[in-house]
Amino acid sequence: MRKLFALREQDRNEEMLGKVVRVPVSNYTSTEIFDREMEKVFRTHPLVAGHVSSLREPGSYLLSDWNRLPYVIVRDKEGRLRGFLNQCRHRGARLVSGEEKQLKAFVCPFHNWVYDLDGTLRSITREYNFPGLDRREYGLKELPVAEAGGLVWIHPTAEADLDLAAYLGPMLDDLVDFQVDGLVRYRKSKVIKQANWKMLIKTYLEGYHVPYLHRTTLSKMFRKGVLAHTEHGPHIRMIAARSNIEEARGSDPETWRILEYASVYYVLFPNTFFIMHPDYVSINIFHPEGPDRTIWTHEMLYREPDFPGERGEAGLAKRFEFTNDAVFDQEDFAVAENVQLGLVHGANEFHTLGLEEGLLAIFQGSVDDRLT
Repeated sequence: MRKLFALREQDRNEEMLGKVVRVPVSNYTSTEIFDREMEKVFRTHPLVAGHVSSLREPGSYLLSDWNRLPYVIVRDKEGRLRGFLNQCRHRGARLVSGEEKQLKAFVCPFHNWVYDLDGTLRSITREYNFPGLDRREYGLKELPVAEAGGLVWIHPTAEADLDLAAYLGPMLDDLVDFQVDGLVRYRKSKVIKQANWKMLIKTYLEGYHVPYLHRTTLSKMFRKGVLAHTEHGPHIRMIAARSNIEEARGSDPETWRILEYASVYYVLFPNTFFIMHPDYVSINIFHPEGPDRTIWTHEMLYREPDFPGERGEAGLAKRFEFTNDAVFDQEDFAVAENVQLGLVHGANEFHTLGLEEGLLAIFQGSVDDRLT
């Protein structure tokens, strides 16, 4: 809050890097770079799967939105989270379609092999056709999963150590302090965007565009587009001052509640953008499909007591329409797709980032560091 006050007095955003940076546009077009990102970034880091409210009861599950990592996460009968590749060990058929309300077991739709929720192979149809087959060797392929800060995490590599306290550091403390685990889902959307995954994330990482791209939407709430930030490893936390922040000046700092005067944003590396609004939360996840194609999911969460009855339902619908449809889809990501479409024409070999766009370079640097 103090830093935001200081920046407003200077009538400018944070300098961040203190220098102008040029980022090659090949980062958004190169198939070679994309393939290295898949191997060096997405195979080696924990990924957010979703919010824990989807996995409260035994048999509840989360299904991957990304065919490059086709997992299913389930709460087993003992209440433990388990993550598996969503593939039968017989001939690889998909086990869970997403239509199931709850799972009592994993049943293959192809030949009816059945697995318990802990991944063990329970039965083989016409088992006499497989003499000598040891069921213990045919359990589902398990992946590391964990719950932390109200979010469910999965690691794409079976042998990986999922130490989220070390990975997230103070970012995890924030999620706990904000009581993210107590939220519930309002709605989740899934859309294909014709833009590079980094291009989409970078639309969030500066306030320079807010008075212009969002002139009829966000600019009223974030009049000066002022950001302050901190980093932990590749993760970034941003605080964006809302237009009412001056109301806090002169009051006791011990009484400040940050979400009354600012929105708090997190880049949870590599592909999740998490936003704490005053009365709801947005989890945006970007699943790369190619250099110029990305699956974007947006899960909106809220506290049930804050939105009671029909009036509450109408308030949630209004917030989702504003955030998801107007701000994200029709403004931020529409311009990202516009930029992506024009990259092939060669007007720019580099994108030039000013002093207030330094977080784009910081994020790009975290990706680049892992490609070497």
